[in-house]
Formats: sequence, C-alpha cells, structure tokens
Amino acid sequence: MARQTPRRRTLTVVALVVGIAAIGAGAWGLQRWQPFEHEAEKVVWPANVAPLATIVENEMGLRFVRNVKVEYIADATKFAARTHPPTAPLTAAQTARLDADAALGRALGMWAGDVSLADDASTIRAAAVSPVVLLSLQNTIVVNATDAKATLDPETRVELVRRLALVLDDQQYDVFRKLASAPTSQRFEALAGLQFGDGQWMHDRYVAGLSAKDLTAYRTAVRTRNTNYSSQVQNVPITYRALRVDYDQAGPAFVAVLRETGGTALAKAFTTDMPTALDQMLLPTAKYLHLDPTDKVAAPPVPREGTLVRHAQLGPFGIYLLMAAGLTPQEALTAADGWGNDAATLYRLHGTTCVDGRIVADSRDDADLIARGLDAWAGSRPKESGALVGRDGTTLLFSVCDPGAKVRQQVPDQAALDQYFGRSIMLRDQLRITNKPDLAECVATEFYAQHTDQQATGSSADFDLQNVLDSLSEKCRTEV
Repeated sequence: MARQTPRRRTLTVVALVVGIAAIGAGAWGLQRWQPFEHEAEKVVWPANVAPLATIVENEMGLRFVRNVKVEYIADATKFAARTHPPTAPLTAAQTARLDADAALGRALGMWAGDVSLADDASTIRAAAVSPVVLLSLQNTIVVNATDAKATLDPETRVELVRRLALVLDDQQYDVFRKLASAPTSQRFEALAGLQFGDGQWMHDRYVAGLSAKDLTAYRTAVRTRNTNYSSQVQNVPITYRALRVDYDQAGPAFVAVLRETGGTALAKAFTTDMPTALDQMLLPTAKYLHLDPTDKVAAPPVPREGTLVRHAQLGPFGIYLLMAAGLTPQEALTAADGWGNDAATLYRLHGTTCVDGRIVADSRDDADLIARGLDAWAGSRPKESGALVGRDGTTLLFSVCDPGAKVRQQVPDQAALDQYFGRSIMLRDQLRITNKPDLAECVATEFYAQHTDQQATGSSADFDLQNVLDSLSEKCRTEV
C-alpha cells in the first residue's frame, strides 16, 4: 500500500472565514431540487473573474444560471466597511439571550468566568478577514482589488474560487434558502458543512494546480492571516471558537467521501437525502451512506417554579465536550459516536440559569458509554453547579446550573478539540491513499479510539505512526 506520511496542521483562518462570513448570512428552504425551473440567464462575469468561473464550472460539472454582482474595492478601510459593517445595537431580548447562552456554557463546563458572547462574536467577526467576501443575501461578491482589469494575486484568486463554488451550489440546490429555514440547529450545521465541504473540495482542486511561485505566495498569505487571527482571538474561549466552526471541520471529509462514492450521491445530499446532523458528516459511511437516522427526543419540561428561557440542541460535538471533561479524548470521542439525538431545556430557577437535557443513544451499548461519560462529567463539575445525571433505557438525563462567573472550573483544552476534528482530517488522508471510503473511515475511527491527535500529527517522537496505520489498515481490510 502507499506510504502514509505524518501531517502537521492548524485550525486555519481560511476555514474560519468561510464558515462565519460566507455561510452565516445565507438562507435556504426545504424544497425539491428544481435548478432549471426557470430559463437560465446569460451569465456574464468581469474579465478577471470569468476564467475562474469557467474553472469552477468545469471542475464541479455544473453551470451558473444567474448573474452575480461583483464589486471591487481597493481601499482597505472601505472594503472592511462594506464587508463587515457595524452591527446594530443589541435589543434587550438579544442581550438576555446572549447572557443566558453564556450562563449555559458555564453550566455545561464549556467555559468559565465572566464571558461576553456579544464581544467574543464581534472579535471573531473582525478577525476573520479575507480578500473576497460573499454577501449572499445581496447576491454580491466583494473583491479587495481595483477593478475588473486588475491582476489578482494568488490568495484573492483562491478565495474567489471558493466563493464561486458556494454560489454555484446555491444556484443549483437553493442552499442559502434552505439554511434559513433549517428546522433544527443540527440540520443547519449538516447542510452548512456540506456546502463548505464542497467549497473546500473546489479550493483544493484549484490550489493543486497553482504554480510553485503562486503556491508559495498563497501559503505565505494564509500563514499571515492565521497569525493575525490567532493574536486577535486569543482571549476568546477556544470552545466558543470551535462551536462556531465545527461543521466547517467536518464538511470536507464528508464531501470527499460522497465524491469518491460517485453517481448522484452529492446531489442527493443537497436535495432529497440531506444529512440531518453533524454525526453523519463525521462518520459518512457508517451514519449517512448506511443510514443512521436521527432519533426523536422531547425536551424536558420546565420545573414547576422555573421560567422557560429557550430549548436547545447540543448535538454530538456539544455532548463530546461534556464527556471530554471526565474521560480521555479517545474515550469521549468513541462515546459521542453513539449520539442519536438530544434536546435540552434552558430555564431560570430562583435567580439562576439551569439546563435539563435528554440524550438518546443509538443502542444500549452506546448508552453505556455515554452514561459513563456523563458520570465522569458530573463528577468533574464544581459543587455549585448541582450536576445530576440519570438514565432511562437508552435515554440519558442530565441537569446542571450555572455555578457563576467567580467559580473556577475545568474546561475543554486544545487537545480535546484536536481529537474531535483530527479524525476527519485523517479520514480525508486515508481516502486519498485508499480511494475506499469504508476502509478510510475504519482506519480513522480505530486510530482515534485508541490514540491521540498528537500522535496522529507525528508530533510524538516515540510513536511509530506509520506502523500503527499499516496495522490498522490490515485489520480494517478484513472488516469492511
């Protein structure tokens, strides 16, 4: 088999920019795929965009059917004002919701202290810069360049290609409209990850064809953006940052598997067979291609003396973060794979924000693993949170309250986040090597159930990564 080389990576600003800026303003509605219901327009692009649009059409095997406005703004200040205009002051209701969400995060143990999610979101938004921004609601792409005659640098061309791919998917599958009407947060994340993953696939195809000079220039630009981003968001809780981009990290591997599967798999995922939750993106062959539907679950009732704030869905990543507080990252990831669905109720009781939740496991064995994880989580919570857990068959129960901003508590670290997202990266690596989705997923799942992401990246000097991967490949060949 082909040799597999260790890889080193970081959570890149490129992913953050697309996930937050390009998709966040989108809108979509659940309807049948009718891409050519109306006669297609004659699509005309500016001179320096047209060649890139042609490349995107040819690579993706689709055609643009509507014109998109392209604006050019060379001045950095004016470009920032156009693409990241000041947000309107928060209403009292919005402020109350953000305060409740901050308390919810403290209650669950995702962050600690006096967190301001409004300030954190603003910080991330300001730090996530790109020379190309898609304003989806305005059907406009804004380019940081002088005009249509300007020679675009490699970074701008690459980001244009990515945004054009997002637009092309939207024109064919009504993605933005569907995003806006997603019935659950998990449905939103699954479709957003699907769209981002397809944009990343197109990005990778274009980058692979860059000249050595352009590739060096592009990588330098990305490193600069990463450095600037990291310095600006260093005071934002890492878990909050991760929660905003979890679907961006899962989407590329999911799309890679669908494109390797071939046929109409990708089109069906956008239309008649849309993924319903993040877990299907993380394990595409086991939970999407082999169909593991999201289970039904009802949110717990509000206690008699409580006042409802809102209902929430934590999703598999949220449940993983809980269990990572008391288990090893390997154990927590394996347990989170058994997530079938969840529903939580956020409420105020005697002046304190609390949350009760139900988690449905895929099977009794999965419930055993999740129960163990929740027990460990409850044991790690500060006494002020009053954490309780329970079980009813394959349904796990938990209740916890905000311990307050002054209480010190354990929160997920970078290693826990790397473990969750690293498996998707290994899945893509293995897929490139084997061209077999089942085999690639088996190797990645087995590796991350037993080993850490630090070992996967080759940064553990005494770990023979190649030998472990070879052994797992042989084992998996007999199982898939």
